Amino acid sequence: MNSTLNWTPGDAAAEQVGRATRFIGNLFSKAASLVSRNDADKRGLVELGSLSERELNDIGLTRWDVLDAYDAPSPSDATKVILAHRAVRQVTRRFA
Repeated sequence: MNSTLNWTPGDAAAEQVGRATRFIGNLFSKAASLVSRNDADKRGLVELGSLSERELNDIGLTRWDVLDAYDAPSPSDATKVILAHRAVRQVTRRFA
């Protein structure tokens, strides 16, 4: 009987176990990274919400941009909402 714990290089079953282990490890790593990024995005959104009108204006945002971002389905979508609002405002200023 071939044990995967006592494998030698070239053992097909042990190589499959190794590949499966690396695959599962990569999945966990990607999931942890996604959770961490979402948490960072949420913290950023909360921080934007705590800024004054003047501070928001200094970075090219309004209170409504932040409120719209809170309604986004996910934190990464909230970033897209904020950037889109700011881009529209910049374009309209150039043509005004």
